[in-house]
Amino acid sequence: MAKDTPLLELDYLRGRLGASQRDRKEFEVFGRKLTLRTGTGIVVPPADFRVRWTPAGGAMPPGGDLDADGIELAPLARLAEYLPFPQAARARLAATDPRGSVRSLKADWTGDAEDPQHYSVRGGFARLAARAHDRIPGFAGLTGRFEASEKGGSVVLGSERVAIELPGVVAESPLQFDSLAAHVGWKFAPDRFDLAFDTLSFANSDIAGTLFGSFARGLGGAGVIDLTGNFFHADGRAVYRYVPLLPGPVVEYLKASIQAGHSNDVRLRLKGELAKFPFDDPGSGIFQIVAKVTDADFRYAEGWPRASGLSGDLIFEGKSMRIIASKGAVLGVRASSARASIPDLFHGDVRVELEFHAEDKTSDFLRFIAESPVTKALDGMTESMIAAGVGRLALRLDIPIRNPETFKLAGEFQLIDNEVRTDSDAPPFSHLNGRLEFTESGITARALSARFLGGPATISVATRADGTIAVNAHGTATAAQIPRFWAGALLRQVSGAAAWQGTLTGARGRPLTLVVQSQLTGVAADLPPPLGKTAAEPMPLRVERVVSPGPPRTDTIKVSLDRTVDAIVQRKREGAAYVVNRGIISLNGPAALADREGLSVTGSLPYVDVDRWRELLGGEDGTGLSFSSALDLNIAALDFGGRRLNDVALRAGTSGSVWIANVSARELAGEIAWRPEGRGRIVARLKHFSLPEATPGKTEEAPARDLPALDIIADNLNLDNKNLGKLELVAVNQALNWNIEKLVLTGPESTLKVTDGVWQGRALRPSVNLKNISLEVMDVGKYLDRMGYPRTVQRGTAELTGNLSWAGNPQSIDYPTLAGHLDFKAYQGQFLKAEPGAARLIGILSMQSWITLDFRELFGRGFAFDLVECGVDIANGTMTTKDFKMRGPSAKVQMDGQVDLVNETQDLHVRVEPSVGNSISSILAVIVNPIWGLGAFILDKILKNPLGQALTFEYRVTGTWDKPIPERLKAEVRGTDPARQPSLP
Repeated sequence: MAKDTPLLELDYLRGRLGASQRDRKEFEVFGRKLTLRTGTGIVVPPADFRVRWTPAGGAMPPGGDLDADGIELAPLARLAEYLPFPQAARARLAATDPRGSVRSLKADWTGDAEDPQHYSVRGGFARLAARAHDRIPGFAGLTGRFEASEKGGSVVLGSERVAIELPGVVAESPLQFDSLAAHVGWKFAPDRFDLAFDTLSFANSDIAGTLFGSFARGLGGAGVIDLTGNFFHADGRAVYRYVPLLPGPVVEYLKASIQAGHSNDVRLRLKGELAKFPFDDPGSGIFQIVAKVTDADFRYAEGWPRASGLSGDLIFEGKSMRIIASKGAVLGVRASSARASIPDLFHGDVRVELEFHAEDKTSDFLRFIAESPVTKALDGMTESMIAAGVGRLALRLDIPIRNPETFKLAGEFQLIDNEVRTDSDAPPFSHLNGRLEFTESGITARALSARFLGGPATISVATRADGTIAVNAHGTATAAQIPRFWAGALLRQVSGAAAWQGTLTGARGRPLTLVVQSQLTGVAADLPPPLGKTAAEPMPLRVERVVSPGPPRTDTIKVSLDRTVDAIVQRKREGAAYVVNRGIISLNGPAALADREGLSVTGSLPYVDVDRWRELLGGEDGTGLSFSSALDLNIAALDFGGRRLNDVALRAGTSGSVWIANVSARELAGEIAWRPEGRGRIVARLKHFSLPEATPGKTEEAPARDLPALDIIADNLNLDNKNLGKLELVAVNQALNWNIEKLVLTGPESTLKVTDGVWQGRALRPSVNLKNISLEVMDVGKYLDRMGYPRTVQRGTAELTGNLSWAGNPQSIDYPTLAGHLDFKAYQGQFLKAEPGAARLIGILSMQSWITLDFRELFGRGFAFDLVECGVDIANGTMTTKDFKMRGPSAKVQMDGQVDLVNETQDLHVRVEPSVGNSISSILAVIVNPIWGLGAFILDKILKNPLGQALTFEYRVTGTWDKPIPERLKAEVRGTDPARQPSLP
């Protein structure tokens, strides 16, 4: 045993073990099926071995030989310190931790075992493994056979599931292979070492192929390699695993950048001194990997859209990497050629250089800009652009992989008959041609030609010294083209053409500003005041839009039109569109944006024609706005529905979806609310309301058929300067008809109610039908005074019931179509003396206007009545009555006949029965012969005979209300034989 071998303590030792010594100079140790377990837990499986050796110092030269079979290296390595192995071998075994099994091992040596003069070893091995140590690769799973001597040796491998450990050489160690086969030989010479790869083939999921070549190390320690490889399968995503000596950042870059791709043709050439790898000087060696790749995806820099579908060559050459693609795309942009290169993979500042040439849709190029850092260089100027057409792009990029935001960019884009919109709701620049040049710091274009709004336009782009990008444009726009892009009804009333000028300026981190100006000379506007103009009139227009750099992205739009309209609108970006946040439109005054959200309209106007505006806007009322709005307007004269309001002060706003307005005008005052449910609902609470005068020079407009529901209370309703009292109206639009659910008109001495009514506003011939009409009058005299018939009746109460209908609308009665039935009663009143025609129809009924002789004392001073009652049928504006009765202390009156409300005429049959004493005497004295009258007078005085009740007078009344024509038909004595009755002239 070696003199420094420690004592081996065993738990057990089984098998056959022997040892011998010959002539005290030659030693032998052998074992058969020997197994053991040490006190430290080392277990050696059964194995056969024989070791013979001759120590130095004797007559025989030192040396020995060894035979072994079934040796497991792992426990043997742990027993190395107990066995007669050289100390260097023991240390190497501990560092490399060999594993696996050795079969048919034979070895012999001459000289000192630690430094033999000659040796030879051969054998087989299975699942051989060892850790990498002292620049010797680690491995696991090797199976094969070997031969070795001091002159050289060889290894033949045929292994599966192999791992090769190359720390510090490749990015991820160990490399895993599904199979590995090789024939490797080596030779030792006094001044060099030669290693030859006859055939080395391997395969895994990443790569499969063969290597052959040689490695030589000279006396000075310089290693020279000459290696050739051919691979028939390679996954581009795993390239970084197999390129040696890559710095960590480069490994991470390749790992992240090559995201797809494969090759069936990869060639490797490596030749030169390894110490000079990767051969910065081209004459010092060759390192080249050329792969024909297809369907590769390359993310050349973080934050940039990747290149996909690349087909071409992936080349590692020297210290550089290149991708030369003849096919590929970036965000759908098809490249005619694409080149990417990293000039230096191994030293310091690693940069990606990209050249890209393409001809494709301009919309795809805009998408590329939007999804790359180029949009920051252009400050997002292209974000909202929409393009149709094609263009040619030439792009050069220089991107440091550790700091990609400091990229360098140079490119140009040729526009070919494009159509470009600066925003989704903006009109396009069509037939756009020209060339844009750009860098990471700016963009220029000398002369782009286009057509805009039907006229020619010229555009130039420049980047100023302070980094501001300025776009200047001018041209002529045709008003007829505007409604194609902005569908507002107002714009359809504009005609002609006008010159315009515009500027667009922006810089990184600063607002983007667009200004468009025009005098509008040549444009005519067929619009109501204050927007109407002739073509010859100038009306300066200025539009300014300022887009904040964000986030959040917002913009502010300012519009001024002459001195009449001044507007400011602020919007915020939601998705792909802008939404109004707040704004103000000021009329005849400067606009100042308020802090609150919503849109407000303020100012004053001398005149507003609502009817004309509604006609132009097609009934738009702004109720569909998704934000709150407010109005604060003073209008001297406002025309609506054929009527005029004067001195209008309007304060209105929204609460959710409800509009609430406070209105003050000569004609009305109070609060009006519009609610959007159903077809809309108007709720009004008014202090006073009077029917406005008709618009001068216009006929009253028929109300819209699709009316909203109404809920109106007016404390004072004034019509024709008459205060009719308090109005309460509830009406709804149902089944295409406008139903009146409640109509109450309450005055100091009267109450009018309608509890059921309908307006068939959508019928072929609209009509009004009022049912359940009731009118109660507590003082007929005062009621008629208030209705404009002063001193017509004194005292009295009355009640009226029935129904009415007419063609047209509820706001005015159409007398030619008036129909219905009314029942009327009046009590305890007196017709006052009135001039003929003063009360018109009332004068006819009271008989003051046409009884001039017969009953001038009874009716001339005002007929007192206890009861007046009648039923009236109305058809086509004509009232027919058969039972008009009026009873008073002086007489009874009956009437039947017709009254024409349209022509204000009548044809009535009247029967009068006087019922007094002295009065009748006077009448008889006049109308009967004096003798007969004298007898009647004596009888009336002496016998107290109610002679007047025996007399009846009949009349026919025709003519107009102003000039009635009475005709006395007869007078008769009642209660006697007609044959004996005296004849009355």
